[in-house]
Amino acid sequence: MQKRKADIMNVDRPARKEIIPCWEILRCDETECPVYISKDDLRCWLVSGTHCRKEIQGAFLEKMEMCVTCKAFTMNMDASAMKKTMKVVSKQFKDYRAAIEDRERELRTISNEMAIGISETFEGLRKIASGDPTVRIDERSGIELISKLKHIVNMAASEIAEIVNQSHEIAIGLAEHFDILHRVSSGEMAARVSGSSKTELLESLKHVTNEMIESISHEIKKRENAEEILRERSHELWERVKELNCLYSIFELVDKKGISLEEILQETVERIPFGWKYPEITCARISIDNVSYKTDNYQETGWNQTEDIFIHGEKVGAIEVCYLEEKPERDDGPFEKEERNLLNTIAKHTGRVFERKRAQENLRRSEETYRTVFENTGNATVIVEEDMTISLVNSKFEKLSGYTKQDIEGRMTWKDFFTKEDQNVIKKYHNMRRTDAQTTPTNYETHFIDREGNMRNVLVSASVIPGTKKSVESLLDITERKKLEEQMYQTEKLASIGTLAAGVAHEINNPLAIILGFTDLLLEKISADSDVHELLMLIQKHGMNAKRIVENLLSFVRYREHSEEVVDINKIINEVLTVKGNTLTLNNIVIQRKLATGLPELKGNPGELQQAFFNIVNNAIAAMEEGGTLTVETTSRESKRSIEVIISDTGTGIKPKDRTRIFDPLFTTKKVGEGTGLGLTVTYAIIKKYGGEIAFETRTKEESRDSGTTFIITLPTLPA
Repeated sequence: MQKRKADIMNVDRPARKEIIPCWEILRCDETECPVYISKDDLRCWLVSGTHCRKEIQGAFLEKMEMCVTCKAFTMNMDASAMKKTMKVVSKQFKDYRAAIEDRERELRTISNEMAIGISETFEGLRKIASGDPTVRIDERSGIELISKLKHIVNMAASEIAEIVNQSHEIAIGLAEHFDILHRVSSGEMAARVSGSSKTELLESLKHVTNEMIESISHEIKKRENAEEILRERSHELWERVKELNCLYSIFELVDKKGISLEEILQETVERIPFGWKYPEITCARISIDNVSYKTDNYQETGWNQTEDIFIHGEKVGAIEVCYLEEKPERDDGPFEKEERNLLNTIAKHTGRVFERKRAQENLRRSEETYRTVFENTGNATVIVEEDMTISLVNSKFEKLSGYTKQDIEGRMTWKDFFTKEDQNVIKKYHNMRRTDAQTTPTNYETHFIDREGNMRNVLVSASVIPGTKKSVESLLDITERKKLEEQMYQTEKLASIGTLAAGVAHEINNPLAIILGFTDLLLEKISADSDVHELLMLIQKHGMNAKRIVENLLSFVRYREHSEEVVDINKIINEVLTVKGNTLTLNNIVIQRKLATGLPELKGNPGELQQAFFNIVNNAIAAMEEGGTLTVETTSRESKRSIEVIISDTGTGIKPKDRTRIFDPLFTTKKVGEGTGLGLTVTYAIIKKYGGEIAFETRTKEESRDSGTTFIITLPTLPA
């Protein structure tokens, strides 16, 4: 029984396979590999840092995909090896899980800290908004952004607290004085105002009050009329309280939301009289920055007090208080010493307020002016950051590009609007302008691409905003100007060549007439069967051809006398197509007529117009050597008071290098003897003669599967 059990165990446990080292199977020569160095019972998939595939792998998880397809792994696979492998995998999974859990804890900690920090910040802002500027937040945080945010909140609270503290100090001082006065009036003559204040007026009031109480107390001991003295001193004290109320009401103007500097100054001057002993006859004026703010009853009198207003040690204005009636002389003319102190305090406060508000107003006006100028500049303009991101665009740029501000600002870069060929130059100039502005072109021409993919010629003017890395880029659309320049160039070129052609034609006409004349004489004397007669006929043929070329040259620069009449443009086109009908059929060319009916009348010479259309049709036939379609269309353009004639072919198209020369005299792409190079030149001259325009569109087989050329002729019609 025991033997049987042993046999069964042997069957369940197959003999352990002999290990074949991986370096032998893979013929590996990585002698630094941990497996190679071990030379023992290790399997390569159990070892971190192996050198398989000429690379170093880390833990098993990093090379699992490599191991399961590895030849060494497959050949050495057995239960023992797999068991060890699983132990390694299990351990590494635990390590990764522990690392992930640590990272999750770290992220939770950061999230909690951010949540707590933001919560503290919002709570601090809430308390400040509710009137508690004493709140302070612990600025310590492991997150720099939270620390900065808390610092900003603390700074804001501190500045607000300074204003509130000053107001509170005045209010508390007034309350203390009221309490002391009440106690004194109740007979408690030992009561005194205690404590110290940073406000000069409160300190002065404290001393006056205490001195007054001392004086009253002393006088009561000496005199029987103590009550009268008390009433007199109380009146003086109430005068000081009135001054404090005036000052407090002026101070609180700054806290009003939405109040302008002009409103603050006007309300300040209107509140000043209530701080003086005789408010009913008191008027005031604040003159600052060449502007005056005054009470309705203001008059300049001889009973006045003046205090200068300074900003950074420079006088910018003054405050003047006047009595409208003469009063008894006191400490400062008819005014009390405390009123001088009050005026001095108001002047200092006004200077500080004016400085701050003026800076705010100037900044606001500068921003508004800048935006207005930027928005209403004549050209399309953008602000480009150092990294080429566009941060600001005006409406002209929106119109030019086809994009909205929301599409562009902060989302698109400057080079996104230019062709690939121009982008390198755009980027080069952008960088040079920030390092060596002196050598960088301020203005340059380039090609602009709008949202629809249309290309336009633009003139770019660029400069860096001083003190920043930003630049202002202004674009002027010069597409139409370039077209006009090209047309002017073409016209001037044709005029110059025409003048030359006229001279050449006249010079050739004389010897040509002699050649043809003597040829005719010789033909009359030579018999028709003579070899010489055949040569003379050849001379006559080429002489006549030369004469025709000369006549075409002359027709290019000047026209023979001709008559003009009202013509039917459709009739002229049909006559041309009828004449060329046989040629079109022989060349397998199909005609498509799209001639509009009821076209308006135009005036011209039928023969010249036939010649113009004849030359274009001839070129179309030559371009369709393997057959094709010739389409002729007429249409009326009532808005432009003109007729359009459109002649299209499906030929080979005009090569790019030849497109600027097709109207040049004597330019031809035909073989020698097949064309004179004057056909389109004469056509151009005829159309221009009648005040018309001729343009063309063309595509070669390399540019499009639908190759061909279309000529668009526009002729003005007679007035209705």
